[in-house]
Order: sequence, then structure tokens, then C-alpha cells
Amino acid sequence: MKKIMGIDEAGRGPVLGDLFIGGVVFEENFLSKLENTEIDDSKKINPDKREILFDFIVNHCFSHAIERITSKTIDESIRNNITLNDLELRSMAKLIIDLEPNVVYIDALGRDLKKFKQNLLKWVIPRMDFVPSIIPSYKADEKFKIVGAASILAKVHRDRSVKSLKSQYGEIGSGYPSDEITISFLKDYIKMHHKPPEIARFSWQTCKTLMDEIVHQRKLDDYLKEES
Repeated sequence: MKKIMGIDEAGRGPVLGDLFIGGVVFEENFLSKLENTEIDDSKKINPDKREILFDFIVNHCFSHAIERITSKTIDESIRNNITLNDLELRSMAKLIIDLEPNVVYIDALGRDLKKFKQNLLKWVIPRMDFVPSIIPSYKADEKFKIVGAASILAKVHRDRSVKSLKSQYGEIGSGYPSDEITISFLKDYIKMHHKPPEIARFSWQTCKTLMDEIVHQRKLDDYLKEES
């Protein structure tokens, strides 16, 4: 029986917290049953329903795994000229290598599907005894239930991670730059500590802008006061 895999990520855009990539494998004969579920793009499903679907997926899949890319790893990679796409690509490849599917449906990175597939196979082929069929697609979590399942795994792991961060730091919002609560938390933290928290992605423009506005400008003001 063929093993079919879905791969998707959650947490690519936040300025706070880690990025999670989910991989889930089902036996081919189970895929028809997935079609009758409420599995979809995880962003379209409320948190409580995601948890229920998460349990269903984990209990019925052949295998699953999560790759977690920390905010620190993202910053270090960017400093070493490794793009976020490259970082994700390597983690996606690792999931394929570890779970050994025959067919992979995957939410593609970048604008060129052919190039994405070629780059992914460069990491996969040397480390596997066979070459799985790779089917990249844009918005794959909406098109394929198995990719939706992977997106739910990744999203629930991120949900739980954010909840853990809130128990440590207090209310941080969703972690996305568009969230006023997140920006308010960052501003207050930087004002107090003169740097972003360890959970922040320092390389994100959001952090750089707030540091310039709050810390660097404050230092300039202090300097000007001393000179006057």
C-alpha cells in the first residue's frame, strides 16, 4: 500500500515565536475517508475545532512528525545568508526523509513550482533509497485534505507554543506584526529592556524599526542633552 504524505507550515510570518512544519502520512486507502472530514486550511478552522481534528489526524494517520524552527535559528540563518525559504526547504526535506512516503503533496515556497521541486529533491535524493513523487502546489492546504491535515498539525503545535509563551511573558497577542497587542507588548518590552525578548525574530523589520524608534532614538536624545 502506498504511503501518501502532506506537508505544510504554520508561523512563517510572526515576529514572535517559532515556525512549525507539519508532515503527516496516511495509507492510500484512507484518503477517501479524509474527504468526508472537516479538515481544511487550518487558518479557516477555530482553535477548538483544530484540537479535535488534530486528535483525529494523529489517531488515524500512519505516521506524523513536526519540524520546529526557532526564532533564534531563523535569525542565525539570515545572518549567514540562508533565506527563510531555504531553511524551510531543508526541514521539509527532513520530514520526507524521516517518514519515507511514496507520494508527497506539499504547499510550495516561492513562485516557481518547478524550481521548488528541484531544490527539494536535491536534499531528498542523496538521503533516500528511492525517490518519492513530489507534487507541489500553491494553497495546497485548500486543495488537498492531506495537506490541510499537515497544516492543522503545524498550527496546533504553534497554538500550544504561543500559549506557553503567554504563561511566561504575559499577553503577547498572536505574535504577528499586524496584531496591535503584539506590537504593544514588543514596545513595552523594548522600553524596559532596551532589546527585544528572546522569543522575537530580531531580523524581522518589525524589531529593527521598534529598536530604531525606541532605543536608538533615546540614545541620540540623551547624547544631544549632554551636548547642550
